[in-house]
Amino acid sequence: MIEFLQLPENQRRQVIEQANARTGMSLKAVEKDWWAYGRATNHTAPPASMGQFRQDYETMLTEMIYGDAPDFDTLIDQLRNSTGC
Repeated sequence: MIEFLQLPENQRRQVIEQANARTGMSLKAVEKDWWAYGRATNHTAPPASMGQFRQDYETMLTEMIYGDAPDFDTLIDQLRNSTGC
């Protein structure tokens, strides 16, 4: 999982497209399953990837999450506390 996150965006997309071609699953399903697998097998996000997670969360706050939501650092603290990491 960590190695996947360190790939450039175009290479990550290529991996997902290859999985799509081999399995017949939609691109969205492949990507969702990859992230679900990564979350299940990694309890904390590697520091190098936190910037992208922060940026994605900021986008979600403006486009997908309505109402009160914690800021990124509070959310990460809550997740770490809930998993014992």
